[in-house]
Amino acid sequence: MEALSWRGFGRKASTGLGAFEVDGDPEPCTWLDIKDSHNGFVSLSHFVPRQSDPTDGLWRLHLKHPKFASDRVPTSSRAISSPSPRLPFPDPGEAGAPGTAACSP
Repeated sequence: MEALSWRGFGRKASTGLGAFEVDGDPEPCTWLDIKDSHNGFVSLSHFVPRQSDPTDGLWRLHLKHPKFASDRVPTSSRAISSPSPRLPFPDPGEAGAPGTAACSP
């Protein structure tokens, strides 16, 4: 938690926003403890689901468009004018959005 407080949290953490201080000692929060009877989750942020994640529930998806793939940069102007140029933009991918709720059957 302390390391996260130095870096910051949120969209503009890289610009210095989102930093925080932890006052006092951590307090127990037993209702958040993981138990064997728990079989679901509610997402509080964007995430990439794993193959093993539950599929039943209310899924909210976000289409991610990566900005750049350095291994796909055309090396000549002829590559750009070819019928199927290798553009520097990778394929979009899906991510879970905040508010996704899912559980195992």
